[in-house]
Amino acid sequence: NLQEILWQRVPESSWLNSPDHIKKAQTKLAQLTLAGALGFVTPQTVVANNWNDIDANLQSDDVIVKMSKGLLYEDNQTKVLYTTRLTSEEKEDLDATTPFPAIFQDYASKSREWRVTVVGEQVFEAAIYTTEGAKDDWRKYQFSDEVIFKKETLDDDIKEKCVLFLGKYGLRYGAFDFIEDHDGKITFLECNPNGQFMWLEESLGLPISDAI
Repeated sequence: NLQEILWQRVPESSWLNSPDHIKKAQTKLAQLTLAGALGFVTPQTVVANNWNDIDANLQSDDVIVKMSKGLLYEDNQTKVLYTTRLTSEEKEDLDATTPFPAIFQDYASKSREWRVTVVGEQVFEAAIYTTEGAKDDWRKYQFSDEVIFKKETLDDDIKEKCVLFLGKYGLRYGAFDFIEDHDGKITFLECNPNGQFMWLEESLGLPISDAI
């Protein structure tokens, strides 16, 4: 469309992240493939619309379901599907139905989560602690007492991989999400090339705006 044509006239050096690079980087499955190639731990993942395939390829009783782009459309209205946990009981109730095509992953218990914001080669990490009711997707509760953000430090290896990840997509900004289990294993979930950051800057004093 006309807007995209105009964007293409803007020199590459003028963008923090160019629209073309953002579009390429927003595919969740491609992200998981690249993350695995870079050495990140990634969750066991199945793309399917058949419960038999889902059950055969995932190990945990409970599963996580995500949309490929996080959006649903109903009666020309846009709706957002946050990351959703399906318990084994809920799956049994749905066995007689056909699930919509989606991304399904093994459910993993968490000791904490991480939001890692990268600007160029500068990395700003924040640990996320949630109550039991907010563990499926903290974004729904991030401004409530159920979610606490803390300024904590990740291993350099994880931070270096984040910078490499962005470089593979030609990006200079990205907001990464990770989970950490009770054994300290850190698993890559996704990277948002348009991820918000101001609440972290205000609550934890992370100088992300200055870096940008």
